[in-house]
Amino acid sequence: MRMYRITLFGGFEVVDNTGQRIQFRTRRGKLLIAYLASFPGVHSRDKLASLLWPDLPRARAHLCLRVELSALRHSLEAGGIMQHPLLKVTRDSVSLNTDQVFVDVLEFEWLFTQASQLDDQACISLLEQACDLYRGDYLEGYEAPWISMKRETYRLQFADLINRLYGIYINNGEYDRGMQLLNRELIKLPTKMINGLFKFYDIMKNAIDSHHFVQAKSSIRYAARRTPSGISVFAALHGASSAGTSLSAVQCENLGGVLIHRSEKMVIAVFDNPYRAAEWVSTEVERSKNLAGALTMDLWLPEARSQIVSKIQQLVISLNSGWIVCTEPVAYWLQRDSRWFLQELRFFLCGDLSERLFTLNSRHDLSIPPFRKDSSPILRERCLSSPYKKLWGREQEIEILHRWYRSAGREPSSRLLTIVGIGGIGKTHLASEFAYQIGCQSNNEVVFVSLEKVQTAAELEHAVLSALNEEFPRLRVHLEHVLNTRPMLLILDRAEHLQPLLAEQLLEWLERAPKLRVLVTSRIALDIPEERLLPLEPLPVPSTEIDDLDELQGYASVRLLLDEVRRALPHFRLTLNNAAQIAALCRFAGGIPLALILWAKRLIVYTPHQLLAELQGYSVKQTEPLDMAIGWTFYRLPVNLQCIICKLSILNDKWTLDLAREISGESLIGEYLNQLLLIGLLVVEDEKDFYWFSIPMPVREFARKLLSPEEREALGRNYALYYAHWVRQLMSSHMAWDVENLRQLRYHQNHLLASIDWLIRTGEFDMAAEMLILLAPFFETIGLFETPIRWGEQLASQPVSTERQICLLNILARFYHRIGNGWLAEQMYDRAYHLAMHSGHRAEAAKALTGLAGVHLDRLRVYQAEQLCRTVLHEYQNDASPIIRAEALLRLGYAVRAQMRTDEACQYLEHAVELYRQHGEKRYQAIALNALGFLNINRRKLQAAESLIQESLHLLREIQDHSLLPYALLRWGDLHRERGMYAEAASIYQDALEISRKVHLVGGQRAALKRLGELYYFRHKYRQARRAFKEACALSDYQRAETEPPPIEKAWYALLNRSLDEAESILMQRLRWMRENRIFSDVYYVLDLLALVFEKRKLISYSITIFEFSMAIRRKYNFYQNIKYIRMKISKLKQIKQIIDIPLQNKSKLNIIEETRYIIKDLI
Repeated sequence: MRMYRITLFGGFEVVDNTGQRIQFRTRRGKLLIAYLASFPGVHSRDKLASLLWPDLPRARAHLCLRVELSALRHSLEAGGIMQHPLLKVTRDSVSLNTDQVFVDVLEFEWLFTQASQLDDQACISLLEQACDLYRGDYLEGYEAPWISMKRETYRLQFADLINRLYGIYINNGEYDRGMQLLNRELIKLPTKMINGLFKFYDIMKNAIDSHHFVQAKSSIRYAARRTPSGISVFAALHGASSAGTSLSAVQCENLGGVLIHRSEKMVIAVFDNPYRAAEWVSTEVERSKNLAGALTMDLWLPEARSQIVSKIQQLVISLNSGWIVCTEPVAYWLQRDSRWFLQELRFFLCGDLSERLFTLNSRHDLSIPPFRKDSSPILRERCLSSPYKKLWGREQEIEILHRWYRSAGREPSSRLLTIVGIGGIGKTHLASEFAYQIGCQSNNEVVFVSLEKVQTAAELEHAVLSALNEEFPRLRVHLEHVLNTRPMLLILDRAEHLQPLLAEQLLEWLERAPKLRVLVTSRIALDIPEERLLPLEPLPVPSTEIDDLDELQGYASVRLLLDEVRRALPHFRLTLNNAAQIAALCRFAGGIPLALILWAKRLIVYTPHQLLAELQGYSVKQTEPLDMAIGWTFYRLPVNLQCIICKLSILNDKWTLDLAREISGESLIGEYLNQLLLIGLLVVEDEKDFYWFSIPMPVREFARKLLSPEEREALGRNYALYYAHWVRQLMSSHMAWDVENLRQLRYHQNHLLASIDWLIRTGEFDMAAEMLILLAPFFETIGLFETPIRWGEQLASQPVSTERQICLLNILARFYHRIGNGWLAEQMYDRAYHLAMHSGHRAEAAKALTGLAGVHLDRLRVYQAEQLCRTVLHEYQNDASPIIRAEALLRLGYAVRAQMRTDEACQYLEHAVELYRQHGEKRYQAIALNALGFLNINRRKLQAAESLIQESLHLLREIQDHSLLPYALLRWGDLHRERGMYAEAASIYQDALEISRKVHLVGGQRAALKRLGELYYFRHKYRQARRAFKEACALSDYQRAETEPPPIEKAWYALLNRSLDEAESILMQRLRWMRENRIFSDVYYVLDLLALVFEKRKLISYSITIFEFSMAIRRKYNFYQNIKYIRMKISKLKQIKQIIDIPLQNKSKLNIIEETRYIIKDLI
């Protein structure tokens, strides 16, 4: 008989065989027992000490473990259970006496494993016992890395267990029993996992008849009209002034709804029928034009009322008037009724609510978007959409993929899977469907990347970063750092041409990112040890002996063929007259989905008998079914359509109607494309306000083989010339790089890259140089540097005009500067300057000097940077463009600010802002406004600072630049802190930190954490301050140069940890470095912190002296930030001095004071 029971599901509890609960003195003791119970076996003391006290030194952690074991022994003695010891403790190890203990999580694992090995009917009892054991989250209320890992594992196992048990109940016809279990068990899972169980309704719909389904649905919706329970439909109305009237409430009740929340601007009702909920919302929005409506499904529990109200408020308050949106479960029901027109949105809400959203009866005459984008950065474009066609016959493969995805979380060695198969077999479709399912069922990141146009390692990294976030390449984010920060499923499509490169890269990613799972589609395996393969076979085809209609329709190839035909001919049916022909067509296609689709397109024109007769009389050289289908369809086309397909086959990416007209030379290209769409040789997508056409890859490869090398070269030249002309036109119509310009270029990005590459390979160097020069700002904006640098180096050595060679050198220098290669940037700028001066191109010489000043600023050569900027502004005033002059003024402002010449810096920055404003350079205007706002905060001109920072925030939101938004928010928080609005400042700093984390902006994270730490410190929240500075210190190593002293965050962290010698050493290093480099912009900040260190040492007189030095600097240079706090601190210290003041006796401390005095004297 076991003497003790340890319960870890739903919390932590230990009881003996009499039912008495054992009390533990400390939380660490509970965690120790929980760890030993969860991981049976003998554990070394060293391992347990480092696990429970990871931040302590080894010796101190061992001491804490001994104290904890002693406390546990006393707790167990108090419980009177020493006759049957719970723990086995030796000099070197600790273990749990498993013979005496029942552990619920171990029993749950055993039941789960045993059930997985039995058939459905034999495992019901085991599954029900496991359900009873799972009382809630593993160690609920406790947090540690190993707890989070185990908790997520048990959640997934419990969700799988529920799915299987429900399926068994449905197959047995025990619907009531299934509903009771659903209502009882769902509350044990977090909300994000409940959404994954909506597929239960699909199973019920297909498994039971209409009468039973209505009964089951109503039983889970409502136990009674006044007390809703289970999954319900929530309908909300929101208005700017008011929402809902007494008539609205009456109409709601008439349709069967119950109001659960009502305020002046918000009404929320719950329904048991999605159609009635949609009718109520649409009627009210149509009646009152200032209303917005939202519909969602959720688990309705009376005790969760506030959470449900908060969730739907988050959705509907973000809507503009006149719009109605619904979540995916509601859309699933409404799409069955032709009354409701649904359209998926390209945006979804982040945060607590992150679901696919659909507009309901959306009115296209509205000129405003559904969401108010100016409220807060809660909107994000969804890159992964649902597959546009149903996936037939791949249920087993989908199940294999789901099992792999679940096991990859537990087995690190199996995190790479490759789907292999021939062209047209459906690898991309399968991966898209799986990605969509995973994205809907979990909050893990799912990223889909097509590698068709990728050739090098740099292009591979850029493609993955761009798919993750368009801001990442421009921010110079390291891909390994992004992959290692969050659970992610990375899908790499069409990877066969990158086999050696991708294999090496994936090994490195998987080693560095333990949370990463990778799914690859390829025609060949990657051939690495970590790879698991999923071969994709053709769909099964019926044999010649089968003539039963029901048996035929059981074949996935037949269902796919019929589904494709019914897209154009809705009334087409499988009959006894055409069954044999349909089966023969499936055999001709060999079960290959793309071949089946091509044959289905021909059935729009031919009857099955006619098409089969044509095929039987067709003689082809190709032996593969797909080649036969493509060849038969291709050679039946008129000659002009064959020529058009061959010409368009040189385009690897999606293309527009205008580009097709230019390449083909056909004025009526639209009519021809329409014919190709009907027969399945062309695909069209309605995306981003354009129709984008593409030819399926197997068809493109087939047609490209028919072109001669001369024809391919001529077509490629036309292609490149078209985009060269297009870029010239775009630059002439949009001289400033505005949002519309960037949007157009992003759509055509792959074609632009292909055009430049084509021009270089064919020797058109002048035209390639012109395109590269025109597109350089665009490449800088999207963060694409490696490929343009490679092109620039090739073109700079070719016979191009002198002016273009100078421009190329300036571009290369700027790009080298952006990727952190300051030495090469300096060399390139120097070459560009001398060549420009020699050839008389003074404007390009001014640009080179301005860029060189930026390099000097980054390398802390403040005086050299200042001299170069002044040279540009005085000697090249008539030659430099306004934008170059503005850039020189901006850098000159930074240079003089670093020397504490604040008024002069403000003048330069104001002049730069005006120049940027006149010429529409919004991004750099925002940078200058932000710097000017910071200086005005320091000068206590808060009203002026407020208007400047607000304008900067408005510009950044307008151009959607998230790389600079955190810095503007930080200035906004500084302004609130100066006004004494500390809670508001902390909230703004937190927003800046979250945005910086989302885009992996290390500098923004450091600055936000430093400000939060200071704010917590001065408000006496020392534990939170220590946590903030600790995280900032960890980030500082990413950015610090070798010659720069330790960052100020480390001094703060040392101060909070009472390591005063370390803090003092860091601050003095920083003061000496600032004096050597003549950079005094933050010297008063360092002095304030040094004074706090002296105060902690009880050296009150010297603390007052340092604070007075800081006050003198602030008065000298009109820097009044935090001046009230410094005055208050000096006054308080003078009072303390009368009570306590330890005189200095150590000469080294006295030398510090004298050295500081010398530095300050030199500055003032």
